[in-house]
Amino acid sequence: MTVKQQDAIRILGNIRKASNWENDLVSANDLFHLGPKKFEDAVKRYGKILEVLLRLLYKEISMIVPPNQKQTMVLAENKISEGKKAIGNFGLGQLIALFSKSGLFNLTKKCSGFDTLDPAELNKINSFRIDQTHYFEDIVRSQVDEIKKYTTGVLLQFGLITRDPEKVLEIQKEAKEPDVRQQRMEGMQHVLRKIRLELIEKEKIELNYPLDRGDGWYGDVQTKAEILGVCIGKDETFTVFVRVLEVLAPIDEEEDAYQSLGARAAEIIADIVPETKEKLRILFFDERNGSRFESACAYWTIKEGLIFL
Repeated sequence: MTVKQQDAIRILGNIRKASNWENDLVSANDLFHLGPKKFEDAVKRYGKILEVLLRLLYKEISMIVPPNQKQTMVLAENKISEGKKAIGNFGLGQLIALFSKSGLFNLTKKCSGFDTLDPAELNKINSFRIDQTHYFEDIVRSQVDEIKKYTTGVLLQFGLITRDPEKVLEIQKEAKEPDVRQQRMEGMQHVLRKIRLELIEKEKIELNYPLDRGDGWYGDVQTKAEILGVCIGKDETFTVFVRVLEVLAPIDEEEDAYQSLGARAAEIIADIVPETKEKLRILFFDERNGSRFESACAYWTIKEGLIFL
């Protein structure tokens, strides 16, 4: 079967929108960084990400295949489930078997152009997920790290995330006083992990307030944004990435709206860890004006206020 380019683009686009893949990955990474007691939970999270991806691929590809291929998929599904459960209830192992028996790994490669979804690698991850309690701690860490890297690679190749969120944690150590520097940075990374874990349910920002300019214009300023993530800068500041989704206000009032969004984002972080208040830098990305993730449109700090770039 030949996959049309427009079908492949539509499939990957629909999957990209179906979940907040970066948040899911960061959540799993945070558990991994909490240490051995959370390795089991981290592996489950990574497995869940791959499971959701396979399920969405099955759903999307089944809509474009010809009848004979569709029949092969249905027969494989019924055989694996023994007619007792629907695809929505399949676990990772069953989904891997379903893809193998119905030729979906090859179809996925045709849709995406990548062969990252290797059944052997996926089966290894699923087996480890089931048997991980039999591993010693040092082996567990290396195995979980491999799973983390593999899952990240899959999401990057499919274009479901634009960057590896772990890259922002890479910090260059200074030659002078390395021990003191390292201890300080380890403490800051602990703070970073706490912030990222707490942000899972607090990433949305909505601010609406009345505006009466005295010139006959009266209405509500409406703003929406989301916190994409937080990293530690080389200057030991905490940079908060904020995507602006909506600003409904007169053009000359947008600066105040951004000021309010910056102050609110800083307040959310400072509520989690108060000592970060003076070290926060809010970086804005406004896709409404064509600003991509690699190019911020403005930043905000408590000392400087709002600066457009």
